[in-house]
Amino acid sequence: MSEQNNVNQEEKRHLTSAERQKLYQEKATQRRIEEYQKRKRARLLKIVMIALAALVLVGGIVACVLLEKNVWKPARIYQSAEDLCTAEEFLSAYEVYISLGDYKDAKGKASVCITKNAQKLAGRDDVIIGTTASMPWFKIDENGAIRFDEKKYKGADELVVPDVFDNQLVMAVADKGFFYAPFESIILPPSVKRIEAQGFFACSSLKSIVLPAEIEFIGEKAFEDCEAIESITLSAKLKEIGSAAFRNCNELTELVFPEGFETIGARAIASCEKLHSITLPSTLTSIGNKAFEGCTALSKVVYAGSKDSLTILCSGYENEIILSVKELVCD
Repeated sequence: MSEQNNVNQEEKRHLTSAERQKLYQEKATQRRIEEYQKRKRARLLKIVMIALAALVLVGGIVACVLLEKNVWKPARIYQSAEDLCTAEEFLSAYEVYISLGDYKDAKGKASVCITKNAQKLAGRDDVIIGTTASMPWFKIDENGAIRFDEKKYKGADELVVPDVFDNQLVMAVADKGFFYAPFESIILPPSVKRIEAQGFFACSSLKSIVLPAEIEFIGEKAFEDCEAIESITLSAKLKEIGSAAFRNCNELTELVFPEGFETIGARAIASCEKLHSITLPSTLTSIGNKAFEGCTALSKVVYAGSKDSLTILCSGYENEIILSVKELVCD
């Protein structure tokens, strides 16, 4: 080592001052280049690390988004449907299950909810479940409104409408749903809430019908020309009957409208020749034009409000028959 130093010193002694200056500059330049390259590598490494961290972060975010969309959120929604089902909120649970599409067994659970809801409403387990294959004389629309086709019917004189049809809860009688149906008796499931226009129009043989407790609306001409029907019990939830709803129900003798009921349509009870008694609630807000026209046997009206209120309701609608009956009872 000492010999090498001696050689270097010997070489330096032979260099001129200018040569030594040049040598120092070259070495300094080399050191600067090496320092620059070192910093450049460090910056590049830092950029690579930042890029990798960003990719990991973005990948993590994307993974979380996908997990939220495809795993966590559906799992939460599914659990909410399970909770609704446990609470016996079957229709709400059904809607939630359906929103999940093909997730797990959601479709099967939705079908079970429909049946369970029908059982809950009926208060029994043996609800009637029909399909197009087993009962081709029925059709149901997307709103749960059912329709009857007499030409395809094979059965008894009493018609029983299924609680569930084609995996849908029967919610209504469709417009002209049982138009001219030739039955003496028709039994509707308890899930029915609406009878649309002309639902049972001209069912001239119909003597009895079970109106579910959930019925809220009876449309225009719903029971017009049901000449044989003798009595109808109106639901406590009923709010309105449309125009001519019970016109020409010649065997009908009495009608009791529940508290909470609001609207009687024009000619709704016209020409009911044997109708002798009507009970009207204090919640009644409208009696349509000629609502009781031709009800010649009407002799008793019970109104749960004042006579002054009833007079106002009848004024201008040609319903003076209400005020002129033999027995008018007002609170």
